[in-house]
Amino acid sequence: MMGWIKTLQLWELNPHTWLSIYLQACAENNSAPSEDISSFLPWAMDKERLEYFRKPIAR
Repeated sequence: MMGWIKTLQLWELNPHTWLSIYLQACAENNSAPSEDISSFLPWAMDKERLEYFRKPIAR
């Protein structure tokens, strides 16, 4: 787990936001990860998605 947290930090992404969105996507996929996880890989995200994941999670 530390590997992905450090990767998110290197990309200046909020790990809490990323994990919340990722787990929600898994829940919506019958509790399984999507076969295509590219939308969650920082190097595959477009600029707008990167900015979204850099913000603190909305409460």
